[in-house]
Amino acid sequence: MMIVLALDPGQCTGYALAAKDDGTFDICYGQESFSHRELYDFIPPNVEHVICESFEFRQGRQLGVDLYPCELIGVVSLWYQYSSLALDLTMQPASIQGKKAYFSDARLKDMDLYQKGIEHGRSAVKHLLQWFYYGAGYQYLTTDQDPELVEEDWFRSKYLEGG
Repeated sequence: MMIVLALDPGQCTGYALAAKDDGTFDICYGQESFSHRELYDFIPPNVEHVICESFEFRQGRQLGVDLYPCELIGVVSLWYQYSSLALDLTMQPASIQGKKAYFSDARLKDMDLYQKGIEHGRSAVKHLLQWFYYGAGYQYLTTDQDPELVEEDWFRSKYLEGG
């Protein structure tokens, strides 16, 4: 069983977790306002792949830039360096989950993966799906397997707490 985490870091950080093997492709997602330590502690120790939205500063186009996402990216990078199980940390640009991106809200609705009121979590799940369908995670997909949205408490109990 492979566990994957995708993050959309910010004042309100979106996250998506996936459990994937030959017979399972379960996904849950949400969002939370994390301190540095809370984010570090939030990342499950059995995560093998981490996908994180990168930060892109556009000179002259942004005033009053919020650099907190950069700090959280640093926390994720530090976690990755100390992890004994994580195989890779993939940074993806924000544009892969924008309005014109393949994994739009409409596509999430078509895939039965849309949750209302969790905008940052939806951003994270879009990063997760991009990695699985068009990135390094593609090697783990099987053609007849669609992701299934599950409750986060159930996901944590089943995949993260050994239950």
